[in-house]
Amino acid sequence: MNVLLLRHAESEWNRIGRWQGTEDPPLSDAGRLDVARIALLLRGFDEIWASPLSRAYETASIIAAGLGISQIHVDDRLVEVHFADWQGLSVEEIDAGWPGLRISGRRPPGAESDDDVTERATAALAAIARRGGATNGRVLVVTHGGLIRTVCRHLSYPVAALPNLGGVWLESADDDWRVSDTWQPDLASAGESL
Repeated sequence: MNVLLLRHAESEWNRIGRWQGTEDPPLSDAGRLDVARIALLLRGFDEIWASPLSRAYETASIIAAGLGISQIHVDDRLVEVHFADWQGLSVEEIDAGWPGLRISGRRPPGAESDDDVTERATAALAAIARRGGATNGRVLVVTHGGLIRTVCRHLSYPVAALPNLGGVWLESADDDWRVSDTWQPDLASAGESL
């Protein structure tokens, strides 16, 4: 099975530089436009899964509409990392309140650990693989940057911060996952095809 873990389109909080975590701001107008522009680049998927947070679910919905897919499977285990007191703050506010913590890769007290994120994300991926509903073995999973980076670290494939609508390809054989490639749409070319 091949899975594309895709980060959602730009949200209102991405636009103004606020950390979201498990908070639920909607997509921005620019985010909606961008995902509509790339939907056709994602041909070949016949199954879509998504986080229930609105920025991921709406991204998945726009893609599904563009591809003629009628059902989106939602899994709560695909939500973003819970960042505790950092949620809703700008990077400047985080760095002022917790000097050096963010830059060192650590999280604030009460934030979800990498182990917890990995456990729930890999359980969701195992459930997707067990379901086996994709006839061509290609599944799109619309989720969040922090979750994707955590899964990649777990699979010994660290990635830098993912842009909105960027992602990674995972391959699975018997629940043994590996990252095979990264994915980034060419928004300029996608816009020309409309």
